[in-house]
Amino acid sequence: MEISRDHDSMPSPLPLQAMSQQRYVQSQDDDWTGVTSTSERRRLQNRLNQRAYRKYKPFGPVRRQGTITVYQELLGVVGQDENKTKGNEDTAAAPRDAVSLTLQEEGYKMLTAPQRRDNVIRFAREAYERYALGAPRPSQLGMLVKLNVLNALARNARLIGLPNDRVCDDDAISPFSLSGPLPLPLPDQTLYPEALKPTAVQYSVLHHPWIDLLPFPVMRERAIRAVSSGVLDEDEIVLDLIEVWPKDAVHTPFLIVWGDSSNPGDWEATLPFLEKYGWLVWGCTELFESTNKWRSKRGEKLLGL
Repeated sequence: MEISRDHDSMPSPLPLQAMSQQRYVQSQDDDWTGVTSTSERRRLQNRLNQRAYRKYKPFGPVRRQGTITVYQELLGVVGQDENKTKGNEDTAAAPRDAVSLTLQEEGYKMLTAPQRRDNVIRFAREAYERYALGAPRPSQLGMLVKLNVLNALARNARLIGLPNDRVCDDDAISPFSLSGPLPLPLPDQTLYPEALKPTAVQYSVLHHPWIDLLPFPVMRERAIRAVSSGVLDEDEIVLDLIEVWPKDAVHTPFLIVWGDSSNPGDWEATLPFLEKYGWLVWGCTELFESTNKWRSKRGEKLLGL
């Protein structure tokens, strides 16, 4: 059989493309490909990460020099200069502390499926290692925020005496709405953080205990009534709040926790969350005021209450 050597039958040459880590390389001195020294490779990686973050600004300007924190990258928090007052330095440090705590806590215990628990543990370990090296992945940012909410709800569960490993069981019922002896004794409710003290509706209507973990009394009561009447899909809102692997983490409805999980002033609602669940948080002035506080810190337009 004669082999044709016609030009059209010749295989096309393979195009040479830059490797993913070379995307932000501007000169040969920036390229860490093939560098065997760990310290030198890390220095070059950090330089490229910082260059990528400065270019990647869908959420607002970032002016901080050096490594950009996970929260600053995702939410566009404007960094503080090093010569600012101590008060501002504390404000700037808060996102760093929040990220570190996010990756070391045990909110995964609230997940009932063993495989999901293992996945969260593995993700948290990898993300923490990358964060500690100053090289967080932008693709992980939305998942970190969701993980932080999961951890925050776990902290609130401990504060009101609910076991983390049972609070998300499908058949769990809030002990506040049960009459008679409780399976587990609860702490003195007068010692609860003010925002987590049960309301009349929590006592009178049977509901799932995850609702008790939200530090917004009005939102809790509205959620209980909405679930009880079939208006609110309980599974859907729980996924929106704590699903660590959403399809589109940035544009899905979610809440953000910046500090104390029991303090309403340390929570923020994103626009997608308010667009979807605005009716649920209507009248919840603490959440709107807190959201505007954090938006103001980033120089964003305030929301009308």
